[in-house]
Amino acid sequence: MTEILAPEADLVTLEKVKNQITLNEGEVKRLRELVASEEYTVGELVKAKKWEESEVARLKTEVSEAENKLAALHDDAKAAKQLIADAAKAQDALSEATRQLEATKQTFAEHVEQNERDNESVKRRLKAKEAELDAREQELRTREAKLDAKREKLATVINELAKG
Repeated sequence: MTEILAPEADLVTLEKVKNQITLNEGEVKRLRELVASEEYTVGELVKAKKWEESEVARLKTEVSEAENKLAALHDDAKAAKQLIADAAKAQDALSEATRQLEATKQTFAEHVEQNERDNESVKRRLKAKEAELDAREQELRTREAKLDAKREKLATVINELAKG
C-alpha cells in the first residue's frame, strides 16, 4: 500500500498532505465550532421563538382584555349619556312642572285676592242690607207700636161706645 516515491516528491507530497490534513483539521474544527455555534444559535432561536410566541399570546390576551374593557367602557359611556339625557329630560319636566306650579300659585293668589275683595264687597253689602233691615225692623216696630196704640184707642172707643 505504500507507494514509494522519490524523496523529493515524497516531501512535497507529504508536505501537501500535511497541509491538507491541517487544512482539513482546521476546517473540521471551524465546522465543529460553526455547528456548535449554529446549534447554540438555533437553540437560542427556538427559545426566543417560544418566548416570542408566549409573549404574543400574552399580549393577545392583554389586547383582548383591553378590548373587552374598552367595550365595557363604551357601554358605560353610552349608559351614562343616556342617563344624562334622561336627567336632562327630567330636569326639563321638573322645570316645566315648577313653572306650571308657579303659574298656578299666581293664579290661585289672584283668585284668593279677588275672592277676598268679593267677600269684602259682600260683607259691606250685607252690613248695608243688615242696617237697612234693622232700620225697617225698627220702622215696623214703630208702626206696630203705633198700631197697637191705635188698637187700644179703638178698643177703648169701642168699649166706651158699647157702654154707653
